[in-house]
This record gives sequence, structure tokens and C-alpha cells, in this order.
Amino acid sequence: MDDELNIFNIQRFSLHDGPGIRTAVFLKGCTMHCQWCHNPESIPAEPLVCFYPDKCINCQKCRSVCDHLAENNLPLFQNYPYAGIRCFNCGLCVDKCPAGALVFIDKFYGINEVYDVCVRDEVFYKQPGDSRGGITFSGGEPLLQAGVLRKLMKKLKESDIHCAIETAGFVDFTKFESILPFTDLFLFDLKIADDERHRHYTGVPNRKIIENLYAVAEKSDAEIHIRIPVIEGVNADEENMRGIAKIISPARDRISKVELMPYHRLGEGKYKNLRMISHEKEFGVPGDSKIAGLYAIFNE
Repeated sequence: MDDELNIFNIQRFSLHDGPGIRTAVFLKGCTMHCQWCHNPESIPAEPLVCFYPDKCINCQKCRSVCDHLAENNLPLFQNYPYAGIRCFNCGLCVDKCPAGALVFIDKFYGINEVYDVCVRDEVFYKQPGDSRGGITFSGGEPLLQAGVLRKLMKKLKESDIHCAIETAGFVDFTKFESILPFTDLFLFDLKIADDERHRHYTGVPNRKIIENLYAVAEKSDAEIHIRIPVIEGVNADEENMRGIAKIISPARDRISKVELMPYHRLGEGKYKNLRMISHEKEFGVPGDSKIAGLYAIFNE
């Protein structure tokens, strides 16, 4: 939609999405399918119906309007109205659910709507030095909505609000170019150095990501932080981290920080609620000593 952003969450007072106190705006749609993703609701660009079983009162009103359930004559499972059927996210059940157990988890916001939310905490953003906060656009992949995002970021910069973009980097560089003038910080995700392994776990090659990192370092004055999710069984080995260190080395003069982010399973329940297949139990959580050892590689 013109001048609207598809958003699945706006989180105020965030402390983990860039420096200072920030408002994190999470946009729908992603070009990658990372098997460990803790925001699986962000991957499809289209709306998704989410089911919260703890709110379900088993009134079966969803059953009365679900064409797919009726056509297949499938039983309604206790506390899980979609068990055994394919949901097409039409949303008829959302309108019928009196308990709020079935909801669309995304919403289209106009630029002015998002701006109004972002400036509510303006007093907290404008702290001196490294404590300065602001707005972080994350996802999903926020640059998939770069055309509208540019207009919002321009409006925020006119109010002297610090803007950060968290990106996985797998988009055409024209998307980056459109928001470069209004970006103060890139939180640039890198995951796996080996291209074949990268394809296996994320569904895409990593060459475009690396090229975009170099191009951002060359053409933008924005600060760059590298963010690496650390997942046992995927990329927590020394070989991979040395590979990533080698990748970022040509741009190291432009990179001010490397963050190693230990994998967690906080998104596990989302997969069931969204009727998605989860791989999260296949992966391990790295310990503090492992993280410290991997940081040593970058400190070299």
C-alpha cells in the first residue's frame, strides 16, 4: 500500500537493538529462511493468523466460518482449532473469535502513525555521547520496504532522531542506496562464511550479502556494527568465525563493533502458534566460555 509499512511489532524502550534507549520497529517480509529464526512471523510478507491456545475458550465459532475445515470434515481438536487442516490466512476466524485467541499478527501503519509512536520517547533518545538512542528498523528484512521506509526515515532525521537499520543484507543494493542519507547506524548480520553451508541453513548464497557490506562501507558514512548469531551445530566453530573475520577484514576501518549474539529458543512457541515447522531443538545454545573464545578471534 502507498505510504504504509507492514509491521508486526513496535517495541519501545528496547535496550538490545543498538545504542541507548530505542524504539524497535519490526517490519514484515524476509528474503532468507534461516532455520533458527526466532521471528518466524516476519518471514512471509503476507498477513498471518496466529493462534494463542491459552486464550481459547473452545466456543468453536472459528469452525463455523472455516471453509477449509468444513470441506475436509475434520474434527476440531481441543484447544487447537487448526490441527489437521491447511490454513490460508483468510482471517474469517479472526473476526469470529470472541476471546482474542486468533489474531492477525501484522498491521499496515501509515508513515505518520509510526512517526507519532517513535517520537513519544524522544526525550530518551537524545542523550549525550554513546548513550544516544533512537529508532531501529528491524524485521524480517526492513529494506524490502525501503521505498516507504525512506520517507519515514527522512521525517525522523528532520527531527534529529538517530536511525539504525538491522539488515541481513540479501537485497539489491538499490534498496540500501535509497536509505543511505538517513541512516546513522547499520546493524549488519553475518552468519556463515562458507557459501554452501550458508545456502543450506539460510536458503540463499552469501556473495550478495558480502558485496553489500563492502558497498555500504565504501559509500556510506554510517557507523557499522557486525552482528553474528552464534549457534552450536551451525556456525559456532572456530573455522567459521575466522572465515567471517577474514570477510570483514577489508572493511575493518569502517566497522566499529562486532557483536556475538548467543542463540536462544525464545521463539520456539511461535512456530506451533503459526503452524510452522520448527528446527530450533536441533541447535544448541553456546556457553559463556565459547563466546569468550570466539571473541578472541576477532580481537586478534
